[in-house]
Amino acid sequence: MTIAVISTNVSCDSAKLLAKALKGTFINMTHTDKRAFPEFTHIFKYGFSPKIAANYVFNKSKPTSIAIDKIETLSLFQENGPAIKFTTKLNTALQWIEQGYIVVARAQVKGANGDGLAYCYTAEEVRNTPAKFWSQYVEHTNEFRINVWRGKVVSIYDKIQLPTGRFSFKLWQGQEKHPQLVALVDKVWRAVKLDWCGIDVIRDQQGNLLLLEVNSAPVLYPVTLKKLVKCVKEAMNENTP
Repeated sequence: MTIAVISTNVSCDSAKLLAKALKGTFINMTHTDKRAFPEFTHIFKYGFSPKIAANYVFNKSKPTSIAIDKIETLSLFQENGPAIKFTTKLNTALQWIEQGYIVVARAQVKGANGDGLAYCYTAEEVRNTPAKFWSQYVEHTNEFRINVWRGKVVSIYDKIQLPTGRFSFKLWQGQEKHPQLVALVDKVWRAVKLDWCGIDVIRDQQGNLLLLEVNSAPVLYPVTLKKLVKCVKEAMNENTP
């Protein structure tokens, strides 16, 4: 069996680590037009959504596309939750301000690391801040990154926002089997069907978990990498063309 991990520049660091740990090949799709990979038994797409021809693919195109598009992801959970509320309508965002909410203006549908976010406290700020969509800000105690393989929790990190606006990640243990967390992860798996993803959630002041987004190329830290490699190897043995 042979495997290649493919990604773009954005997620190449983690993709390279995974390829090396699997004793596979890393391919940066930013630098090639290649879209067929018959020479490998398996392809792992790390944050790369375009369709490819391959024997077996982890993280297929449609689920990856859903995860990359925040509007499409959140739309899956607006009726039955659990997710933050969002809107693409300016009037709705203005109504939230009138109701006393802080509104988060989001200039990028496919941004990462908090890029393109702006917090609006007044109607004037909502009107004057570039946005593709808006979400309600929720007062919360924690923000988590839950790394998931086929609906099962692999690792949990506490996301801590730095003064620069970026995040650092601290391994969080002891909550992997929390009923609410397990239920949220299962719901995301059933709706999105990504083999591997990072699910970003917040815990509000009442203790409820709310989905922020699904990341198709989460950063790989040593503990997570080791567990993911085991999952992928087992899946390769079970799913060999």
